[in-house]
Amino acid sequence: MPPGEVPFERPAGDSISLGQIFGVLRRRYRLVLLLTLLGLGAGIYLALKTPATFKAIATIRLAGERQALTGEIENPEPQLPRTADPLLSLAQLVRSYSVIGAVVDSLGLQLQSLTPEFGTARLERVWVNPSASGDTIQVTFYQNGVKARLPNREARARYGQILDLGIVKFAVASVPDVPSATLYIAPREVASDQLLKSLVVAPRAGTDVIDVSYTSGNPKRAQRVVNTAVTTFKQLSIQNAKEKSIRRRQLIFNAIPNDRKFFIRD
Repeated sequence: MPPGEVPFERPAGDSISLGQIFGVLRRRYRLVLLLTLLGLGAGIYLALKTPATFKAIATIRLAGERQALTGEIENPEPQLPRTADPLLSLAQLVRSYSVIGAVVDSLGLQLQSLTPEFGTARLERVWVNPSASGDTIQVTFYQNGVKARLPNREARARYGQILDLGIVKFAVASVPDVPSATLYIAPREVASDQLLKSLVVAPRAGTDVIDVSYTSGNPKRAQRVVNTAVTTFKQLSIQNAKEKSIRRRQLIFNAIPNDRKFFIRD
């Protein structure tokens, strides 16, 4: 090598060896352990703080639905125009206020809790006067019973028995973890709107089936809502079909000449 020249150094490789990685981990093991524990703790905290949700699903089939419900007391409906989607029409009927209002009344959804530690899932056999709204109920829990108080009325009962406050009735299943709770009677329209926000009615693509689903923090409530919604829809369909059949028969009977009505038997 000529004098005065600097020898070429071997260029460093771009890759990192496994030994280098373990060397860094050995030198920084305390920091790595600390970060791991912090991440694990944050994950557990978020998991505990995030409320669990449950989704219940029921189905309605369009094909032959009205004939199956009504026992063929009325003739099949005429064919809908091509611009009308029967599945979407059925979905709108399930979400109608006549069905939603009946679900609210049946399950007593107007009665709500203002105490986060005491959910309405602990209540049983709830009934609320549909016209009631804005009333606050103070509930006190004892070891041997419950006291519920409105501004002008008070009721006492053992756990599992009905507390009758006139405009609202309910039972507390068992002793809760809190000494007291505040309940609130929401307006029927507000309770209906709250129900609609979590009630999803969606046609299943490529089929004649509609899925009715409801998401709630209480699995029993979710199942009761979808079951009641489907049952109420079927009952209203039967009632509407009977009324149409009666009106149709009356129109036919009125169109018959009077001298022939004598020979018609019911």
